[in-house]
Amino acid sequence: MGSRVAIIEMLDSVLNTMDPEIVEKTNPLLPKIDIITGAAVRSRDGSKKRINVDSAMLSIGRRHVLPEGIDNFSIKYGKKGIKVNSAM
Repeated sequence: MGSRVAIIEMLDSVLNTMDPEIVEKTNPLLPKIDIITGAAVRSRDGSKKRINVDSAMLSIGRRHVLPEGIDNFSIKYGKKGIKVNSAM
């Protein structure tokens, strides 16, 4: 739709906590996204590098979403999501 997207990541790479093979295969799928690593957004007007934006979104962490009706199956889950064994 003509929008440019930029991801600003404080760590050295996007998906830093993921398996390196997954990151290597995922990065080429994002060709139209500017990825800036090793950086943080401090304020809208006091940074060393400026990026002009129409809007900004902040995302910190992640949270699991369990499907509706999960209690109808013999799936064990808790506060951290679906419980798995050592084989998974």
